[in-house]
Amino acid sequence: MVQTVINYRTGPVGQQRNKAWVKQRQGRVGPCCLQGRCLLRASYLAVLVFSGLIVGCQRSAPDLSSVSPTATEPSGSGTTEALTGTTASSSGSTTATSNDLGTTAAPRHELDPSRHVLPDTRVRGPLGGTTVEPEASIEGEYLIFRVRKDKMTERALWLKLRSSPSQALPQGRFVYGPAGAVGQALPAGPPEVLLELPGQPLHLFPPGQYALTLELGPRLKGQVTGKIHICVADAAQSFLAGTFTAAAPRQPTEPPGVEDVPLINGTVVVRHAPPGSILMTGYAAHPSGEQFPLGAVEIELGETAEPLRWEQRDYDAPRITSLIAGDVHKTPSQFEHSRLTPGRYIVFARLKNGPATWQWLDVREQTTRKVELVLDAQQTGGLEITAPVGALGKVQLAPVDPLRPTLEEPLFLGLALQLGLEQDLVLRKALFKNLGPGTYLVRVAGETRSVEITAGKTVELDFDKR
Repeated sequence: MVQTVINYRTGPVGQQRNKAWVKQRQGRVGPCCLQGRCLLRASYLAVLVFSGLIVGCQRSAPDLSSVSPTATEPSGSGTTEALTGTTASSSGSTTATSNDLGTTAAPRHELDPSRHVLPDTRVRGPLGGTTVEPEASIEGEYLIFRVRKDKMTERALWLKLRSSPSQALPQGRFVYGPAGAVGQALPAGPPEVLLELPGQPLHLFPPGQYALTLELGPRLKGQVTGKIHICVADAAQSFLAGTFTAAAPRQPTEPPGVEDVPLINGTVVVRHAPPGSILMTGYAAHPSGEQFPLGAVEIELGETAEPLRWEQRDYDAPRITSLIAGDVHKTPSQFEHSRLTPGRYIVFARLKNGPATWQWLDVREQTTRKVELVLDAQQTGGLEITAPVGALGKVQLAPVDPLRPTLEEPLFLGLALQLGLEQDLVLRKALFKNLGPGTYLVRVAGETRSVEITAGKTVELDFDKR
């Protein structure tokens, strides 16, 4: 029986999305709620569009613990006619070779893996009745074949390769039929398959409800090449077949290579925070031309740093950000922001509903910068703002760059949202609590002031007083 899971949507990607999103947000800025591992609620998507956006919108593995059966049943015959329509190779023709029969054939929906075909052309096939040519990526435990529309996931097929992101990626040839593995099995056991279609819940196909032939090569320079023919037992007889190159970023536990610089790495020591606190680390840079680097990742902290846990996001591609969890006592968390473009950056750490700390630095070509941050949940101050007469809308704060007193609009807005430094005006008033010590820019109704926040004090700022 096919099963359904909660509905997910991923965030956008692309170099232009950050500035485009800022234009959309001007005049209708709302609070940025940073909840959960991947911030996947539909209500977040308008806020998260400028860096995938505000934090980690490449989604993590879905929780399948509470799935329920649906009425979708496997098809009776297990086969369909061969895929019509062709994908041209460099010579203008389509080539497909049967991997077991040794004869030329076209891929089709086939639940008998001995009849699978591994074409040399790009992976292609019908998902939910629509023929697609998806992009491939390895994210966490999953190999994902995804089709985007307006930079959002329109449909996708997810294949679970390993039980956790900390496991090594498998290599070799793996074949599964309805009865189980045929020959070599994946180290993590029979994979689960997920099918995402527009306007539908995420469908789970457990072992026995699909047929798979998969060839995976080693990861080289952040990519994995392979071939696949996979068929799921849905009413539309969805399948994909062909060759792919999947983006597969280096794991946070592995040392960086020459392709990862420039990079910033370092540690965050968290003090006086309760277990279960959510730590976010991230980066942003002054825009340069069409480039506006902005990314973040978050993770929950426990009493101890064991077992090893980490999160990684590449929604600000080609830049990658990762975070290895420490604890709330003495073990620091470790972060890394790699494949950066040269520029002037702010690196920050923030506790959800708590203070932030940061450091500004210059990043040059082929360099590695080290940053050590300390985040004390008890060392906080406050700010009470009285806006100018007639002012409406919101108040926003951002950390001051000591070398550049003026922040560009995308950077100011991005930092205000990432760090939770935005409040609605109510009768010309706004109150910010749990601010980390430091100097902030304060903006309301087109006017800007700077203010110094110290722990244990609430500063009053009246825009009508000089």
